Amino acid sequence: MRVSLSWIKRLLNSPDLGIGAQDLQAKLSLHVAEIEQVETSGPALDGVVVGRVLTCAPHPNADKLRLTTVDVGRSAPLPIVCGAPNVAVGQLVAVATIGTTLTMKQPDGQAKSLTIKAAKLRGEASEGMICAEDELGLGSNHDGIMILSGEHAPGTPLIDALGIGDSVFVLENHAITHRPDLWGHLGWAREVAAITGKQTPAPPDISWQSRGEGWGADIRDDGCMTYFGAVIEGVRNIPSPQWMQDH
Repeated sequence: MRVSLSWIKRLLNSPDLGIGAQDLQAKLSLHVAEIEQVETSGPALDGVVVGRVLTCAPHPNADKLRLTTVDVGRSAPLPIVCGAPNVAVGQLVAVATIGTTLTMKQPDGQAKSLTIKAAKLRGEASEGMICAEDELGLGSNHDGIMILSGEHAPGTPLIDALGIGDSVFVLENHAITHRPDLWGHLGWAREVAAITGKQTPAPPDISWQSRGEGWGADIRDDGCMTYFGAVIEGVRNIPSPQWMQDH
C-alpha cells in the first residue's frame, strides 16, 4: 500500500504536522504497522528556497549581469550575481543555495547536474543562484528567472511554496490485513492525528439520497439483496492534475 503524506495533511487540514517524514515513519512503524520505506515524488529541489530580491544593480564588469542581494530567511541576505534580464527589486524568486544539486534536461534529452558553490563572477561574490523554470525541472522556459506569485516567507522550501512533491509511505498489504480501517487514507489520517496531537478528521458524509432518474438496474438473482449506483456528471477528459501524476 502507498500512503501519501500530502493527502494526510489535507485530511487533517494541517499543512505542517510538526514532524518530518522520516520521524513519522518511525513512529507509525512503532505504533501502527511497519512502513517499509519513504519515497519522494516530484522534482528534487532540496536546498531550493523562496527568496526576496532586496537590491539589484548593474555589474561593474559585465553588461549583461546584475548584482543582487536576496533575503532567504537567514541573518544576512545573500549576494547573488544574476544574468536574467527580468530580475528586479521586490520579486519573490526561487533560490538554489550553496550545496544544492540541480538536475537539468539538455536540448538533446540528456540530464546534466550542477552543484551550486560560492564563486566570484567577474570579480563579484555570488553565493547562490536565482533559478529559471527549466533549471528546476518545472518547465522549459529559460527566458528569465521564475517569479513566484502569492505571499511566502523568505526561506520557505520551494516545494512547500508551490505545493509540489510528496512523501509516500510504502508498506506491505499483509501488515494491515487485520486493520480494514487502514485500507484507506482516512484511517491513516486518524493514526497520524493520534501521534501528532492534531484534530481527528471528521467522519465522511455517508448519507444517501435515492434518485432513480437517468439510470436503472435489473436485479436477476435473489442473492443480491442491495444494489447501489451513482450518476456522475460534469466529467471532462483532460490531463490528470500534477499531484495525481506525482503518485
